[in-house]
Amino acid sequence: MNLTRRGINKEETRSDRLHHTLNVQTQQIMVCLEDLPNEIIYRIFDNLSVNTIIVFSCTCKRYLQCRHLYNQYQLSFQSISKSNFDLLCRLIRPSNIISLTLSDDDNATPGQIQAFLKTYPIHQLTRLHCLKLFQIDETHLEDLLKPLQKSPLTSLYIEYRQYFGMLNHSTLTTLCDILSLKTLRTLHLDMRTYQTESIQWPQITQIEYLSLSNSTFHQFVQIIGRSNTFRSIYLRHVSMKDVDNHSIKYLPLKQIESFRIEKSELFFEKIPWLLSFMPKLVHLKLEGFTPKLDQIFTNDRFEEFIQINLPELKTFQFFIRFSPVEFKITNSLVDSLIKQFQRSFWTEQLQCRVICDFIQDSNELHVYSTPCPHHYLKYSEVLSLASTSISSELTYLSERLDFVYELDLNLKDLSKQTKNVRCFPNLRTLKLAISDQYSSSGLEHLSKTIHLGKLNKLILIISSRGDHLGILIKRFLTLLNDLPAVTTLEIFNRWYGISSLVPLEYFCTMIPKNIKHLNVDTSNMNEIPVLIEHLPHVSSFKFKFAFDKVIFLQKILDWLTANRINSTYISDMHYLAIWISRPVRNVQTSKRIKLN
Repeated sequence: MNLTRRGINKEETRSDRLHHTLNVQTQQIMVCLEDLPNEIIYRIFDNLSVNTIIVFSCTCKRYLQCRHLYNQYQLSFQSISKSNFDLLCRLIRPSNIISLTLSDDDNATPGQIQAFLKTYPIHQLTRLHCLKLFQIDETHLEDLLKPLQKSPLTSLYIEYRQYFGMLNHSTLTTLCDILSLKTLRTLHLDMRTYQTESIQWPQITQIEYLSLSNSTFHQFVQIIGRSNTFRSIYLRHVSMKDVDNHSIKYLPLKQIESFRIEKSELFFEKIPWLLSFMPKLVHLKLEGFTPKLDQIFTNDRFEEFIQINLPELKTFQFFIRFSPVEFKITNSLVDSLIKQFQRSFWTEQLQCRVICDFIQDSNELHVYSTPCPHHYLKYSEVLSLASTSISSELTYLSERLDFVYELDLNLKDLSKQTKNVRCFPNLRTLKLAISDQYSSSGLEHLSKTIHLGKLNKLILIISSRGDHLGILIKRFLTLLNDLPAVTTLEIFNRWYGISSLVPLEYFCTMIPKNIKHLNVDTSNMNEIPVLIEHLPHVSSFKFKFAFDKVIFLQKILDWLTANRINSTYISDMHYLAIWISRPVRNVQTSKRIKLN
């Protein structure tokens, strides 16, 4: 017994010594951390978020000095709160920023770009390498780019806010100067079809990675026709109708290694001609729709074309939606397409595994490589789907549904589902429709049928006038409280505002604190200040209203100016989008307004 006790005491002594040693080592490490050279501190900052750096720097003067001297800040202001935006703009020196993202998105940060231009000295962004501009208008585009004409930009992303006429000459000249920068290597332009047409493309650029959205093939030819160094080209929402194979004899694309077309109508009588100018192509991706699928995937034509014209091709991804009008898709057509991809060229040389999904109700055929590069799906398509694969070991659920990030679902369709299996494990956005055929048990079945744990955006579309809507909204709000990852909530109703369905105070109490962006229809403009007051955790609102309500808009803006001084907004004839600041200090209760 004594020996046992001695053994226990001996072990406890060893444990105490080890614990003491670890405490000493931990203290030594903490002391050494403060003595590290600045270069090591900066390397640590490289792996921290901006907010973490700010919090960390408040622990001592040494780190505070390092924060001021650190010159590798990458600031993304998408989905940020107004107070956090104001804080970062005050604390981060412009000359220390290497990457900047600004956005005027109505559903997150409306009015951000103008606020940035008013408070930030753009000309001091002397180290800026990457600039991304989302939903920007023409005036702000020129104001931002003009001071950067001599900057070391290597990457530029421009997404225009809406359709406009021709850009003015000054903006075109400024943009041309930016595109001529010798440092610029990556460019994305999404400036609507007739905007891109008017761009004065420089004679010589150093751009290697080009992305164009909402353009025509004619515009694409005009751009690549100049002296270029393109290695990668990405076309999105491109129109190929204006392509004339006979009038264009040569396209300077010999250095292209990666080529993608997405969300476009695919003309397969033109695509082989286009690809024939890219002999060094290594990566190819095609995603879109076509009425004439059989023109290319028959009689080994495409396989022969690749072997002859694209000898260096290593990966081929595709998603093709085929929806013929003239005839019904048959099983024999599906079988013939599958056979095209069962040969060793596809399965071994390109490692291309293919699935055909036949959606019988809509007479559509989806032909795609796996993993599926198309991430949107309608739930109704799953109900009438017959799937065929080149390999029996592939299953539809694992090869298609696992890669769906955005789902369009009508609640009435859940009652038609007979399998008790939860699908869509990686779903991020759910568009939920409620019609007059709504099943009262639909919401209860939702979480049993679909994985909702990773959902960050939820859209509810109500196209019903039934008496059940009040109960439905309450059930929906109860469900919402079980979805902590959701940050964006949109509720659309053609006939009613929120207060017509449930008491407004009840609605506010049921909105969880994880919701940061709220987009709702309103039939009563008085709801706007009430929602803003009672939902302090929401950083942006978008209110949609009938055109006749616009006469009350100025009173709402006056209230906003008096109660949320630094808020920004974007308004139109039928909506008001607000990026909310904190309430005015020393004001206990905001002044209510009454609209008549």
